[in-house]
Amino acid sequence: LPAGTVVPFVKDPISRAAADIYGLAQSGSLLGQKVAAALQTIEECLAEYSLSKICVGFNGGKDCTALLHLFHAAVQRKYPDKKEKLQALYVRIVMSFPEMEQFMLDTTKRDQNL
Repeated sequence: LPAGTVVPFVKDPISRAAADIYGLAQSGSLLGQKVAAALQTIEECLAEYSLSKICVGFNGGKDCTALLHLFHAAVQRKYPDKKEKLQALYVRIVMSFPEMEQFMLDTTKRDQNL
């Protein structure tokens, strides 16, 4: 495999989310540039609205999971001592996959701030 394609396992990624994600954003890599642009948009939202006015749509898919991680990192960086839960909206569909439902349950259990 090419260098940098295998990353180490991180046992507690939630507590260090801001450091890791902002580190990637500052890396200068192509992915880092895209992460930096997304973080800038999220930071603008956080500057304009209080956390109680922000709700992230989350359906368990890859895009929503990435957005949730970025949002969590931005909140963790802006409010390092904040214990307020993040608001996420999940609209359950009638014919969802059992694996998706399990992922949603696992995610809310793992991230106590959601």
